[in-house]
Amino acid sequence: MITIEWLAGFAEGEGCWTVHQHYNHTSKNGQRVYYKQMMLTFSIGQKERQVLDLIPPLLEAHGVHSKVYPKAQHYAYELRVVGCANVHKLTELVLPYMHSQKKIVQAVSCLAKCKGVKCGGNHWSTERREAFSLAGVVDPTTYDK
Repeated sequence: MITIEWLAGFAEGEGCWTVHQHYNHTSKNGQRVYYKQMMLTFSIGQKERQVLDLIPPLLEAHGVHSKVYPKAQHYAYELRVVGCANVHKLTELVLPYMHSQKKIVQAVSCLAKCKGVKCGGNHWSTERREAFSLAGVVDPTTYDK
């Protein structure tokens, strides 16, 4: 049985937090209105699916939706957690057990980039930014840009 601590170590070694920016549109009064939207994603890629298949049940138990996808072009598999709310929850779970400052900065800076931008109805609050500061290990005010 895997644990959150194990997942944190796996995420440090193989995981990746990313932010994809794209423009979306809605129709208002027959006219398209464009707006910037951020897509926050956490992913782990592996050649063997069996390890990745252990992770979704653990995350679902903590209210985080994830799914394993085949990556045909690389003959590999990828576990993805998509959306601000899901990635926020995942990061809150694993961050206390992470030791790599590089991965901590990657995770926190990706979350901070969603601040103030339409992102699935879950925006980066001051309280959350302060919670991720990890007692001075990461200064969240550095990632407002």
